[in-house]
Amino acid sequence: PGSTEPAIRIAEGARVVLSARAEGPAADYPWIAMRPANASATRPTPIAAAMAPKTPLTSIRAARDASPVFKITAFQTGGVRSLEIHSAALPVTVGRSRSQTLIVDRRHEGVSGHHLDIVELGTAGATVVVHGDNGVLVEGVNHAQGARFDWRAGQTMVLGDASNEHPACTLTLACRDD
Repeated sequence: PGSTEPAIRIAEGARVVLSARAEGPAADYPWIAMRPANASATRPTPIAAAMAPKTPLTSIRAARDASPVFKITAFQTGGVRSLEIHSAALPVTVGRSRSQTLIVDRRHEGVSGHHLDIVELGTAGATVVVHGDNGVLVEGVNHAQGARFDWRAGQTMVLGDASNEHPACTLTLACRDD
């Protein structure tokens, strides 16, 4: 009320990056995706999920008890990031694109925009589907683009081409309580 500032029209599907100073890569800042109200197949952004209506605590506990919860820790040139995952949040997507659940630092040029999906959780780990051109390396075993494999808790995964030209980006999978 009373504002003289003109409204800014934002196109459907656009992303708004929230930053006061815009220092560093845009991937380091939270963002909001503008989606139509009837888009039912889209996953909420971390901001939208945090602002979603709260579920009764008993429902949250039941959901957590029903599925194993793991933690992924990403070691990147920009620092260390961790993400807790559970069955209700699947698929978890990993890559350099800002639309991924776990965004890999842009300095890892050997990692694709959408490098992999975590599609299923079990008692011992997660099922992974590789999309990246350069594949992944887990415990000395290369998994090429299109591969589907089981990633066990305690194992380290190297994403993409981790040669002298490209810095290594590694992920570790652990039980949440470890």
